[in-house]
Amino acid sequence: MVKKSNYFNSISLLNDYFFERAIMITYKFGFSVPKSLLSRGPFLFMFLVLFFARPYGGTAQTVYLVNTLMDAPSSQLAIPDGLLTLREAVIAASTNQRFGDAPRGSQSSTDVIKIVVNGTIYLQGGELTCTGPLELAGPGANLLTIDGKNKSRVLSCLRDSSLPGNHFQAVSGLRIINGASSASGGGIFSNQYLSISEVEISLCSARKGGAVACVSSDPIDSLHVYRSTFAENTATEIGGGIYIAEQVELWLFNSTVAKCVSGLGGGGIAIDNASQSLCMHSLGSTTIADNQCALMVTEAGMEFGGGIGIYTPDSFVFYSANSVIANNRNFLLGSAADVEAAIDFRGHANFIGAARDNFPMQNGQNLNRVGTAQIPLVPGLELLNLNGGRTRCMRPLASSPLVNAGRSDLVAQFATDQRGGARIRGGTVDIGSVER
Repeated sequence: MVKKSNYFNSISLLNDYFFERAIMITYKFGFSVPKSLLSRGPFLFMFLVLFFARPYGGTAQTVYLVNTLMDAPSSQLAIPDGLLTLREAVIAASTNQRFGDAPRGSQSSTDVIKIVVNGTIYLQGGELTCTGPLELAGPGANLLTIDGKNKSRVLSCLRDSSLPGNHFQAVSGLRIINGASSASGGGIFSNQYLSISEVEISLCSARKGGAVACVSSDPIDSLHVYRSTFAENTATEIGGGIYIAEQVELWLFNSTVAKCVSGLGGGGIAIDNASQSLCMHSLGSTTIADNQCALMVTEAGMEFGGGIGIYTPDSFVFYSANSVIANNRNFLLGSAADVEAAIDFRGHANFIGAARDNFPMQNGQNLNRVGTAQIPLVPGLELLNLNGGRTRCMRPLASSPLVNAGRSDLVAQFATDQRGGARIRGGTVDIGSVER
């Protein structure tokens, strides 16, 4: 594992964070960058992300306006009828061929599907499969729902191996419910770079990753989540909310993972980076609470907790800032189990309800508060609710120790909290996804 402590400077904690990510990425891809450039951490980091995860180039973008809530098997949608369904748009954009009322997708740019109606789309033809660079945008998670009816996964976001370079898919502004899969990802499955923004995924189930699963051996692929919620999802094995595997990295900001359950471990999030490649996962202003796992598995290097469970080699860093991981449990043992992982877990101003004795983040260091299974810390959170936003979240109580307890200089890049309100109130940022 690369040692990064000698590279760090104390200009600002935020710059340290981006600087660390730049070091990790340059080391991961095996090229060298002058130290003078690496000292400009945020700028290099932004360049690297844009370079490696940029959309497939070109200008001939196709924009689809979905104007109906109807759905049907694809065999019934091939004849134009004046209504553009979501399934027609997905098929045309993914195949770059005209289908029903949808024009052909672009072969040289990222197609955009905009759903311009409110209500619920009940899937009648099975899961929606998106391939190639694509953006899927709804009017808001409180306005548009896609319901899998517990018969299929809702959405698969798949790589198109015929296209050159790295490309991505983005999903925003909608709610996914009742997705079901006997494999990974009950709500969404991805094997490439995926961005999820202002989305809620709930009441979904799978073997791994009840809400979402992202699995890829490409070291540039990652799952980026912003202002989203994964709640009340289940996994028969691991990752009740989120499952990350192989070389995928997780970036989770201004988001909530709550009330998810797994049969083995990782009630909220399970990370299975078994590869020896360097991986770094990040939490920022996120709430992981009230998740549960059934068993504690600690064999072959695997350690899973009710909140976050991780199986990983040594080449791994988990960075967290202004985040709360608390009230998660191992319900068979009846004990608090927020994080179970003997890994390099570092960060600033976090609230960890209960961690193992060998947990590397120390109570009182860098404004971190860390409890134990014997004496867990109580975060003081309200019940899961909209609280004025478009995705449900858990607001701190007025008496919560999370209020005004974070590091404000670590949220400079985020103007709002999960609800879209001011990120800082009362002079200092709160810990977690929303401000009191």
